[in-house]
Amino acid sequence: MGKGQSPLQRDILAALEAHPGWRRPRDILNALGREPTPSNRVGMTKALARLCERGLIQRERGEAMNVGKSYLYRWPQEHG
Repeated sequence: MGKGQSPLQRDILAALEAHPGWRRPRDILNALGREPTPSNRVGMTKALARLCERGLIQRERGEAMNVGKSYLYRWPQEHG
């Protein structure tokens, strides 16, 4: 633990900061120019979960926002 951020996590943070508002994981993959392969989706999910655990990004359940059962992510409002 305490290893800092991975390159993927840094890329995710930059993408969310550059594009305000709620984003689906596939939107973030697209913003990073990554194909939506199973391995990329798993890596993205794990990286997003870690960033949420650290309080660096916000997460909301997609059901409340009419986009299915996945989560939506954004740069925290207090940082923007």
